[in-house]
Amino acid sequence: MRDGVTLGDKLSDAHPPGELPNGRLRNEYYKPYPRDYFAPKTGHKSLDIAIIGAGIAGLLTAVALAQSGHNVELYERSKFANEIGAAINMCPNAARILSYYEFNFDRAMPTTVEELNLADGRTFELLHRSDTPDMGARFGAPWLLFHRVDLHNELKRMAIEPRPGRDAAAKVHLLTEVVDLDLDGNLTLANGSQLRKDLIVVADGVRVCLAIPRTVRLYFMTGTMLIY
Repeated sequence: MRDGVTLGDKLSDAHPPGELPNGRLRNEYYKPYPRDYFAPKTGHKSLDIAIIGAGIAGLLTAVALAQSGHNVELYERSKFANEIGAAINMCPNAARILSYYEFNFDRAMPTTVEELNLADGRTFELLHRSDTPDMGARFGAPWLLFHRVDLHNELKRMAIEPRPGRDAAAKVHLLTEVVDLDLDGNLTLANGSQLRKDLIVVADGVRVCLAIPRTVRLYFMTGTMLIY
């Protein structure tokens, strides 16, 4: 918070009128889907969804699906004891998505990028300097740098804590490794337990542990969907 103005306030005000270079109106260009767009439609049940991996991608997916009214469970093989990582570079388009899901930027304490300095790696001589003060006005949100642990902690809080107006929250199962799955929506855990889900999202990072062909990105099945 600076001078009584929070980063959240800046994000909510960073949608000025005007036209973009392609001629589309700015407020039309940034208009998100309605809140109930992905919610179960009349006559359809909420989906039982498994997300494999509770990192940044898995947690934000859980937030979006839980806020849409679906039943979400995350399966994470670690115990979140030693979350590590350096800065996460978040461009305005990603910051707008977090803002849409009511992410608490002030709690996560990002740094706003206001200038770029290019220096010689050996002498640190300044080679080029560029100001970026109008990111919010141009793109609807600032350019942010997060510490990975702070970003992860806030996403975890959003995913698992019920809030006013939101009955459902995602459930996180720590120290729970998924060792196999199939196209019928069946999961096998390391302890031998088997589960069946309507939708499976594999979000366990670049070192994918499940034996899924790397050339496959999306499966559609009767009654079940697996996203990889």
